[in-house]
Amino acid sequence: MACLKCGTMTEDGALLCESCADVSIEDPRFFLNPSLIGQSVFKRLRAEGSATILIGPNSGSDTVLVRSFDVEQTVNDAVIPAMREEDARPFYESCNTILCHLGVPLKFDRPIILLNDDSAVTISTIVQKVNALRGTYQGQIMSDLCLRMGMIYWYAYHGILLRTSPKAWSAKKREEFYRKAGEYLSNVPENDDLRSIAEYNLGVFGSDAHDWPSAEVHLSKALAHFPGDQGLIEYLAKAHLELGNRMDAMARIDEALAAADTPRLWVLKGRVLQGMGMLAESVECFNRALTLDPKFLEAHDRIISALRGMGRVEEASMAERQRAMAKTPDLDQKVSELISEIKKASAEASVPHVRHAMPPPLQVKEPEITEAISYPIELAKEALKSGNFDSAIQMAEHILKEDPNSRDAQLVLVESLVATNDIARASSAIHKFYEKNREDSHAWYWRGKVADREGKWGASVQYYSKAVTLDPTYTDAWLSMGELLLGNDKVSGADESFSRALQLSGSNPRAWLGKAKAMHKLGRWGAAIQCMDKYNMLAPRDKDAWLLKADLLFEKEKFRRAIEAYDTFLELDQDDSYALGRKGVSLNAIGMPDEARKCLEEAVRLDPNNRDAAKWLKAIIGEDGR
Repeated sequence: MACLKCGTMTEDGALLCESCADVSIEDPRFFLNPSLIGQSVFKRLRAEGSATILIGPNSGSDTVLVRSFDVEQTVNDAVIPAMREEDARPFYESCNTILCHLGVPLKFDRPIILLNDDSAVTISTIVQKVNALRGTYQGQIMSDLCLRMGMIYWYAYHGILLRTSPKAWSAKKREEFYRKAGEYLSNVPENDDLRSIAEYNLGVFGSDAHDWPSAEVHLSKALAHFPGDQGLIEYLAKAHLELGNRMDAMARIDEALAAADTPRLWVLKGRVLQGMGMLAESVECFNRALTLDPKFLEAHDRIISALRGMGRVEEASMAERQRAMAKTPDLDQKVSELISEIKKASAEASVPHVRHAMPPPLQVKEPEITEAISYPIELAKEALKSGNFDSAIQMAEHILKEDPNSRDAQLVLVESLVATNDIARASSAIHKFYEKNREDSHAWYWRGKVADREGKWGASVQYYSKAVTLDPTYTDAWLSMGELLLGNDKVSGADESFSRALQLSGSNPRAWLGKAKAMHKLGRWGAAIQCMDKYNMLAPRDKDAWLLKADLLFEKEKFRRAIEAYDTFLELDQDDSYALGRKGVSLNAIGMPDEARKCLEEAVRLDPNNRDAAKWLKAIIGEDGR
């Protein structure tokens, strides 16, 4: 590639050659990258701040007001070679004041400084003059200024010029900037109160520069002064990991996770487990990180690597597709549009809920029925699980008479009523539960189920969305929302819901089937087939799924695989004219006309109205001349 400035061919595809990079680094705009906010913004803010002081209620003050321009002019006019020792300290103080005014911090807390052109020029001038004066009067420099100078060099370490120049030149400059930052930070005396911040910055800088031994030493010292700093614990754990101290790293990570559940920490823990050969446990950590942040690309990369290392190629391929989705730039916009459509479709959800009075209990005269019977909740759950919904309803209502606040009994009652399609009573029961448990994800989930049965699909999606907001690990809510969106042709949202369900439970058949249907509607038949393969492994007796898979293969003219799928379906349902007809067409397509004719004849015998089978049978008979 040719250099953008002089046209000379560059190495490594760099945008600038080394000569032009040397010239450009002297420009303050490349030493410290200014942001595009205009030159007057900071000056206007300073002027307004000064005006506020002057116009304030205090007519007189002992404070001497000094304009920023006057301080900057003092620094700009300073002649370093002619400066006397007694003038060095005031000069350093002026430089520190200006750097503070321009937003250069003492402690590493953000990766960039917000600068404009004139600020970058001022800071660059200060750096040049402090470097020159430090060689003569080093003992006069202040600790505050040392910290800020270290920060400036660290920001320069991340400058855009170092990312666009030849690798050898950039590596040399980064080494220089890292060394200078370390010199200034190490210049803070051991007995100075700011030494703890210097240790913190040295540790963070060392970690970012991959100088792990130095990082571990300084971070350990800093941790004694900042014992509760989660970022510091995370940096130290990473340093332990890179140096091979896995047990120390694990201890630091668990300590940090106890205080803050963040995706970066889960990825770090997964890396430790991966290094210890515990691949299955590491995948769980990476999945946890993706649950917290589905767009965390490092977690996607790590889980792909772990799955491939375990030989789970299909799941690794699915993870790669999920990573590609996470990188989609317009995904947020699509989600926003989807939410807007849902809100429009759920206008009926804003109608005030009408409470339905429960009918008075029937007065049963039989004494054996009115006797006090104590049903444990386990019996009600077992009845629900076995499909005996009437018994489950009876037991749940009896339990609620004795304990009206029993959460489990209320949920068993609601689920049983929904299963028996008694939506009016289910609506009343879930509303009572919701009134007392507004932050319970199950309340929102069953409100979504009831709303779906009432035909209010937009409101139902909103309720499911609230359920997964309260509990991001609620797999059934993700699945129900995905199925509802898919049924209403909101395919992108459905695909996202099924993907989240698979992140939580990679062996959930319902999630794989939903994902397959979503991929089919999105026109991604290859992904749909892979998802169907996974579902068939988990639910081999689902004949409808085999027929769907066979039809997908048939549509894409993958006739041999389609025949295998039709055969499996016909083993489960032998007398199906449609499947026999399609199998016959597939057999004919691969050059097996005799077998095709037998299938088509049987298809027409089972259903004389199967026109496709009859048409293909007639065509095959015509070709055979019989």
